Amino acid sequence: MSRFLACVADLLKLTHYLKSGSGIPCRETWYTCAVTLSIEIPEATLRALGPSPSEAEGKVRLAAAMKLHELGNLSAGAAADLAGIPKVEFLHKLADFGVEAFRTTAEQFDLDQDTLRRSLG
Repeated sequence: MSRFLACVADLLKLTHYLKSGSGIPCRETWYTCAVTLSIEIPEATLRALGPSPSEAEGKVRLAAAMKLHELGNLSAGAAADLAGIPKVEFLHKLADFGVEAFRTTAEQFDLDQDTLRRSLG
């Protein structure tokens, strides 16, 4: 089955589940369809982002992925997919953008330390 037909079939299934009110089955395999999003960028900005449009696109995708992850809108895996890089590489690049890899409050950190100390005896 072509990727397009698989996407159409998934949309039809989703529509059916939503209309029937039965919910979406947990074991159903879903395919994600790529959606093209276009934005207008001033030529000067494009030149500042890189020597080629594809390099500029990569930088914009990575920056958007980083910010959306930082805001909590995307998981690290989803953000890496958006950036078009492996998750491990995405996680390594977080520091380059000043994004913390772990979102832990001081209170949660103290609780974790106490739990670790108790478990180690």
